[in-house]
Formats: sequence, C-alpha cells, structure tokens
Amino acid sequence: MWAAILIYICFSFVDFFLIPDVLFETTVVRLIAGAIAFLVTEAMHRAKASSDTMDDISGLIIVGCYLLWLFTAAQSIDITTLSYYFIYGVLFMMVSSLFFDFPTHVALRTSLTVLAGGLMSAFWLPGTTQTYLIAISIFYMTCFAAISYVNWKLERERYQVFLNALQAEIGRREVERRGNDLLALSRTDPLTGLYNRRATDEKLEGFWQDWLQNGQSFAVLLIDVDYFKAFNDHYGHQDGDQCLVTLAEVFRGIAESNSCFAGRYGGEEFIFLMGAEDPGAIVRLAESIRTAVLQLGLLHEKRPDGRKSVTVSIGSAMSHTSQGDAMDILVLAADQALYRAKDKGRNRIEIFDPSNPPMERQDEDIAALLDRAIDSGLVSMVYQPIVDIETGRTFAMESLMRLERPNGGAITPNVFIPIAESTGHIVSLGRWALLSACRDVLAENLAQVVSVNVSVIQLKTPGFSLYTAALIGRLKIDPKRLALEITESHAIDDHPEALNCIAELKRLGVKIWLDDFGAGYAGLSWLQKVEFDVVKIDNSFLGERMTARDKSMLSDLVRLIRHRGHEIVVEGVETPRQLEMLRSFDVHYAQGFYLGRPQTLVQLQANRDEQLASS
Repeated sequence: MWAAILIYICFSFVDFFLIPDVLFETTVVRLIAGAIAFLVTEAMHRAKASSDTMDDISGLIIVGCYLLWLFTAAQSIDITTLSYYFIYGVLFMMVSSLFFDFPTHVALRTSLTVLAGGLMSAFWLPGTTQTYLIAISIFYMTCFAAISYVNWKLERERYQVFLNALQAEIGRREVERRGNDLLALSRTDPLTGLYNRRATDEKLEGFWQDWLQNGQSFAVLLIDVDYFKAFNDHYGHQDGDQCLVTLAEVFRGIAESNSCFAGRYGGEEFIFLMGAEDPGAIVRLAESIRTAVLQLGLLHEKRPDGRKSVTVSIGSAMSHTSQGDAMDILVLAADQALYRAKDKGRNRIEIFDPSNPPMERQDEDIAALLDRAIDSGLVSMVYQPIVDIETGRTFAMESLMRLERPNGGAITPNVFIPIAESTGHIVSLGRWALLSACRDVLAENLAQVVSVNVSVIQLKTPGFSLYTAALIGRLKIDPKRLALEITESHAIDDHPEALNCIAELKRLGVKIWLDDFGAGYAGLSWLQKVEFDVVKIDNSFLGERMTARDKSMLSDLVRLIRHRGHEIVVEGVETPRQLEMLRSFDVHYAQGFYLGRPQTLVQLQANRDEQLASS
C-alpha cells in the first residue's frame, strides 16, 4: 500500500504537464487522499485487522483516491487533454487486480467501480464525439476483462501454490512425527515400555563420561526376578509377560520419584542408573525397589525356596569402586554383586565390594578368558534357521558365537562381545567364527547360505577382505552363499575404511546384510551408504502384545526397506500370530524360536543325515 500511495502522489507531475490549470487542486487532493490512506492502513495494521477486512478497506481506498482525483481533474478547461487523460483510469484497475494480492471478488468490485467512474466521466465530458465514446468504452471494457482474467488466473495459481505448500508442510510434519516415533520406539522396550538395552547403553555412556570428565559418581543397579523361569514354565509366557509389565510399572514410579533412570536390560533383568556420592542413597533406593516388589504379592507357587510370591535380587556397583577404565567393568561388578545376592538366598541386596572374591568366574577376568578362549575350546558356534515365510523352507542359517567359563557356565554374548570389541579380541574371534561357519557348514553343504556377524572393528582391520577371499578360495565355496551381518550400532560416516572393505567384499560376491535395523539411530545412514542384500529388523519391533500403533510402525519400517529394494528378515518370531502378521506385511524371511532354536554343528549333521536316510 505504501508504494501505491507514493506512486499516486507522484502522478502530480503528470498533472503538471497535462492539466496545469487544476494542478494545485489535484495535488492537494492527492496529498490528502494519500495521507488518509496511509493513516487508515497503519491503523489497520496496529489493530491487527483480518486479511479480509484489510482487502476490503484497501479496495475502498483505491476507489476513493480514483474518484477524488477524477472529480477534481474534471474541473480542467482543457477538454481535449482531459479526454486523453481519462484513459489513465485503467491504471487503478491494474493496481487493484495486479499490484495487490486481492481476492478476485474484491478486485472485480474495485475494477467495476473504476470502470463505471471512467465511462461516466467520458460521457459527461462536453464536446466528445461518438467515435471517442465508442473507442474509450471498448478500451475500458477490454482492459477490465483482460485484467480481471489475469487476476483470476493469478489467484488460482496462488491457491495452488498454497495447497502445494500446505501439502509439503503436512508431509514434513508427518515425516518428522514418524521419525520421532521410530526413534522413540527404537529406544523403548515393546513389552514393558521402559527404556531398552540400546537406550540404556547410551545413558550409561553419558554417566560414564561425566564420571571421567567431572568426577560425578554414579551407581549401576542390576535387578533380576527370582526364579522367573519357573514362573514362566508354570504360569505360561503370557502371565510371565504380565508379571514383567507389572514390575516395570513399579520401577517406573520409583525411578521418577528418585530422579534416576530405569530400563529393561534383557529377559527378566532390569537396570537402574543413578547419580550418587553416598552408598547409603544407593542402598535406600535398592531397598525401596525390593520392598515395593515384595508388597505387590504376585503369586509364585513354584519357587524352590518355599516362598510363594515374586521377589527380586539386586546387585549394585558405584563408579568410584570400579576396578577398571571401561564402563563394561562397572556393569560386570554390579553383575557380580547380583550373583552374590542370589547365592545368599535371593530377595536381597548386595553392593559390590572389590575385596570379595568374584562369583561364578573362578578368578577369571573375561578379558583374560578371551585370550585363551579359542585354544581352550571355550568358544563354540550354534546355528539358527532363517525361514522363507512363503514356502516355510530354511533360507539360511545365522551363526552365533557362544562362550563358556572353564567350569561350564555360559557367558552371554551381550556381555563378552562388547569386551571383545574394546580389547581387540573380536578380530581373532571373528576370523575363527568365519572359518568355522565356512568350513563346517558351507563346505559340508549343511546349509545353502550361512550368515556370520561381523563387527565394524573387523571391517576396519587391514586384510579382512583378503582373508575372506583366501578362505573362500581355499574351501572352494560359492561366495554368494556367505553373508556377513553388520550391526547398525556405529555410524558408517565415521568409518570410511569399513565402507571400502564392504565394497571389496561385494565385488568378491559376498552378500552384505544389515543387522538389528531400527534398534539404534545409525541405520538410515547405513542404508544411504551401502547397498545391502538383506536388512534384518530388530526383534524389539515384534512383541507379544502389539498395539495398532506398534503394528503401524513395523509396517512403515517394512515399506521403507522394501522401497529401498532390500529383502527383509524380521527377528524375534515366537508365536504363530506374529508369523501371520509378517506374512500379511509381505515380509520375505523370519527368524525366531517359533521357527527354530539355535542348533549345534552335531545337530545340523544329524538333521542332514536323517534327511538323506528318509530320501
């Protein structure tokens, strides 16, 4: 509006040349009309008037300015010049229809008024000929029609641009919402709603860095449900799941009231993280957890110790008592305290004491155990089938490493694998696993395809691809039968050496799979950088009691991966219902206890012999 007012006033120079006899009057009119227009416009802005109101009033201002000038200019005695000057009324039509973004109805209303004023003035002007009147009438009406048409087209285009922008914004918000939902889901245990293992590791890393850099002490509490296997066997998995959900609700409330972190660490094991300098505060927290569970009175009739209700054992360790410079050692210390609590009768609390002899480890540190694990036969491989959902046949076998203590006690992979990675043992263990899978299974034709888990650390190790190529050549194996599973826990952008190694392996013909997709935040960057043959969706997306939202998230994830052109494996299938759901989502392959438990090499050989005998 400001620019239009300024142009309107500047046309006084045209008045000076064409109708100088009324220059003073027209200039005063222009200045007064411009000032009024300016004040009215400023008042509307200050009053925050609606856009419709501002459009209507602006249209009236244009008409008013035109009619005031027209009436004043008509007083000129130079009729001939004035007859030509009236043509400039078309400029007011152009201003209303093209200069401003008026809606079509406002622009039409304003232009029609200008049209009427211009024609009436032309017919009123004395001494005009019929030819002039016809010409100016046709000129005004033609300009009105053309300008109105252009205004209508511009409004349609503006509306289409608005719709496109609105759709783009809706799409952006939906993508952002789904991304946030995926991130939240990847950090949440689907059964209990607590933080999952991935989120726990991230939080633990934060506590640990704060301890190293700022000396802020913290504690780890591991909580295990006593005799939970007996509970599951007696009451069934559904009641077992409900028991865990009930306990999780209690833990969530305690964590919120104590400003600490609570998560599900795996199976029936939970974890609390709390910043604290005083061991007494940790004891009070642990006691409140133990007491709260006991007060629930959840029936457990199959306990071998004579109790009749569900209880928990708790082991805790504080950062300043940790004997090591890795946070995994602190978790192991809490685990040792937990074992001691169980050994002393369960339903009790134990705080890690470095002076106590370690439980269940026979004075063997896991890192030291890994030094001789291969030579001492403490590591072994088991193989779990991956099934084609459509045909029901085994598509591949995933090789899984197992580690035992010298006394036969098992150490779970989620304990020894991180230690192996941090100490470098993963390189030798990984090569041994690759050799075992290729030599014992592929070379003996016990499976069509075998997948082997590979750490990014292995991929970064010089010579890994050459070792794989030499192994395949020596055993005369088709490289397409070997798949390497890479976990998404590390961002690929940080490891260009790993990308180069993957490219060399793909040129060799080895299949590259992405494991545990969706469990962390690095999966999408992996999909962008690497053309995977298969993507395995983490079992955290598959639960016994899945809500409609959970199913929608899994379906979205499947569509995303399929759109990228990858085949899909979903892990953690434990029920027929889950398998049917995956079939409805057009998932290619599935893996889980319902389809087959991990088998030893001896069991694989026995199965092959039975098939040969029956055929």
